[in-house]
Parts: sequence; C-alpha cells; structure tokens
Amino acid sequence: MIIREMQERDVEPLVERFCFPWSTPEQTEKKWKLYYAEQEKGIRTVYLIEEQHQIAGYGSLLFESNYPDFNANEIPEIHDVWVHQDQRGKGFGSALLAHVESAAKKLGYSSIGLGVGLYRDYGHALRIYVDNGYLPDGKGATYQLKPVTPGESYPMDDELLLWFIKTL
Repeated sequence: MIIREMQERDVEPLVERFCFPWSTPEQTEKKWKLYYAEQEKGIRTVYLIEEQHQIAGYGSLLFESNYPDFNANEIPEIHDVWVHQDQRGKGFGSALLAHVESAAKKLGYSSIGLGVGLYRDYGHALRIYVDNGYLPDGKGATYQLKPVTPGESYPMDDELLLWFIKTL
C-alpha cells in the first residue's frame, strides 16, 4: 500500500470508485473538484491510500475545522475518511489515520480531532478511532455543529456528531 496526496488526475477515478448510492456522479465530481481546489489553496490536504494502483480509500486534513471548538483552539480536523468496502479489515483505515496524524505533527500541531456520526453506519469507524487513541472532547454531541440541547429531538443523520481529539 502507498499513501499519497491527491492530484488533479485523481478526480475521475475517485468519482468512479466512490460515487455512493445517496449521491450522483455530478455531485461526487463537484465534491472532488472542490477538495482538490481547497488543497491547492492550502485549506486541506487530501490523502489517498492505494493498493496495486487502485485507490482503496481517502481522508483529508482540514486545517481550519468548521467545528467551532477545534477552530478556536487551532486543532486541525481529520475529515471525510473512507476505505472501500472491498479493502476493509486490512489496516488501511489505521494506516491512513497514522499518516494524517504524522503530517499534522510535522506541521507543528500538538493535537488533532475528528467528528463521528452516531448511528450504526459509523460503528466500524468509531471503533478504529477509539483503538487509535481518540477520546471524546468532553463537549457532547452537536447537530449541524451546534451543541445539542437536552430534551430536544434531532434527526439521526450525518449532522449529529460526537467529537474526538487525540494528542500527537
């Protein structure tokens, strides 16, 4: 396996390999073009993990998190991590995390964070994060990046997150 930074030529293979049922090829292409443009502007760095010249997964280091607590404390965010279902269980997720953490440390950051959804689809990711030393930030869950209010109801979707942090 190799881990490398995304290049512009990777947009098409990423769209082909990672266009999920809840998206369209056009939306997926727009996302990857945006990520590449943000990488060119220094907003994020996208890392791809490959096995036998095929992209097996990806993740990015977002330098200014949208999560207010991370942003206020200059904590970069590991964002949008995914390993293709055919390559899961081979250690790619942990390898990708370690690579992104190392990159953040080289840039002088002393900690790193990430947000995780709270429903079943995130169960595997949650275990990987905990196994790799991530701990809840102690601020509770957020919905659309705002703290949830006790007694209120929130949709169980990708906007309901618990935030984790790790010291590098």
